[in-house]
Amino acid sequence: MMAIIDGTGPWFNDDDRNWMPWNWGDKSQGYKSAFANSYCKQTEEALLAAGQAVRYSRGPSTLGLETGPYARTAVDWIKGNHRGADPVYLMGYSRGASAVVSAASFLKREAPDLKIDALFLFDAVDRSPFTASEVV
Repeated sequence: MMAIIDGTGPWFNDDDRNWMPWNWGDKSQGYKSAFANSYCKQTEEALLAAGQAVRYSRGPSTLGLETGPYARTAVDWIKGNHRGADPVYLMGYSRGASAVVSAASFLKREAPDLKIDALFLFDAVDRSPFTASEVV
């Protein structure tokens, strides 16, 4: 089983364009469109096609405030669906990678007997949701 959290992208979803008060024209893409072919999304689709248990989540917004809740959702899904011998994999891109590191930490604390077989982290960023001023 694999929990996947994708990277930071547009804060709005494709369906949200209908109510946005400004016109972005044809160039605006919501999260679903922008990440339709991401490696994380492709991995989810391949695992689903192979009949594997997988949970895909969109990534946090630029500020990263959703990092903890996305990690919590992944943990709850794993704890609710894990069967004894199932290998557990966590995959994340950018801020999503930060979220799966947090998820691994939560699992270690909450389910110490559950083994995480691998973390797949792509372009991981600092787990802090805030940018340090000396970096800017």
